[in-house]
Amino acid sequence: MAQLNNMLALVNVFYEAISNNDAERVEAILKYCRENHCCYYLDLDKAVCVAARNGATTVVEMIILGSRPLPSLIHTDETGKKAIHHAVLNGSLELVKILTRNGSVLNRCDSEGQTPLLLACNCGFTDIVRFLISEGSHVNLSRNHNDERALHIAAGAGHIEVVRVLLEESRANIEIQTLLLQGGMTPLHKAVRNGHLDVVRYLCEKGANVEARDVDNKRPIHMAIDTDAPQILQVLIDNNVDVNATDKFGSSPLHYAIQIKSLEMVKMLLETERVSLNQPNRRGDYPLHLAVARRSEAITLELVKAGCNIHVVSPNHETPLLQAASIGSYVIVDILLRQGANVNAQSNDRLTALHKIQYARCSREESDRIISRLLEFGAYINCQDSRGFTPLHSTACTCVMGQVVPVSSLRILIGAGAKVSHHSPNRNSPLCWLVWNGCFEAARFLVQAGWNLNQEDIN
Repeated sequence: MAQLNNMLALVNVFYEAISNNDAERVEAILKYCRENHCCYYLDLDKAVCVAARNGATTVVEMIILGSRPLPSLIHTDETGKKAIHHAVLNGSLELVKILTRNGSVLNRCDSEGQTPLLLACNCGFTDIVRFLISEGSHVNLSRNHNDERALHIAAGAGHIEVVRVLLEESRANIEIQTLLLQGGMTPLHKAVRNGHLDVVRYLCEKGANVEARDVDNKRPIHMAIDTDAPQILQVLIDNNVDVNATDKFGSSPLHYAIQIKSLEMVKMLLETERVSLNQPNRRGDYPLHLAVARRSEAITLELVKAGCNIHVVSPNHETPLLQAASIGSYVIVDILLRQGANVNAQSNDRLTALHKIQYARCSREESDRIISRLLEFGAYINCQDSRGFTPLHSTACTCVMGQVVPVSSLRILIGAGAKVSHHSPNRNSPLCWLVWNGCFEAARFLVQAGWNLNQEDIN
């Protein structure tokens, strides 16, 4: 029992010496155990792994060369890695060489599916990558749990020199894609998505397919815009990318640029003179609709100047002007009206822009300016929607939604000729709505403007 306790104490000292990279003490303990035929107590398989994890090159070499029997280099530690994996992660080419030349298997994976080569590519250790390739590491076959090969990993991490080695010294497949379940991405997709301009430029120079599609039918150009990378977009444009390519939702690069409100990239796409301005996605959204919905005045103006159709309609028959009125944007309404938008266009429920602005969530001043502008361009003041409501009815109706009815809006409408009438498609008149919802100032104004109280149903 005393001898066992002494050996356990010696083992603790041994591993402490490894952790401290104390080569002298490690050598002394190894010598003692060899002479006393008790090396098996030290668990040298584990010891090599611990030493490699600590980057202790001298200690690893000492254990390998000074132990009988030789330690196994396929031992996996509690982190799921072998000694060779730790050697790579420490960036020690010398240690990698020692382990390789003493029997480490180069294409063994760790618990995450990473081979030594894949780890080296991720870390950007060009010298280790070059050595592992020369020793026979699989460049196109080895893959991690995300189905990424060496080139995917290096490109995604932005390690341009590693990418060069893989393509120029090992014939890595530049078009290889991950499984569809893992995204279906090429190395170019990875580089673009992570914003590595130099890698993107190099891959394009080497002939990477700029039209490759991932599982969502996205091409590199979609990812470049989605990650707000105008320089990468320019590289792709310079390589004759299809600027009208669509993803699985039918969205084009122009849709993407508008979605993130990037005026710079919208201009870049327009400058190619190849962009389809009137191409809807599968939801029926045209680029102009999207620009209006995003309240992007500058992009709306650019699209209009470029010649897009301002009369396009969405699936619910809304024109860009109707949409602009719905969100309460005076500037966009003004842009569209000046370009000839139909001020009296109606949606499926026969709402005009003059109806829409009454429900818009914008300031009273903005709303009044839009109402006045619509009237200047000939909006029908007494046009009825599918419920029989006029714009005046719609203004009064907003009190039902908990909004304060602006007297200023009523004044503009009545001043422009809106009929002050109790008539409504249901029993209750707009005046009733105002009174019941506490909008007494607006109700008083309607009465003063000539509302006939004798026609109200007091029952």
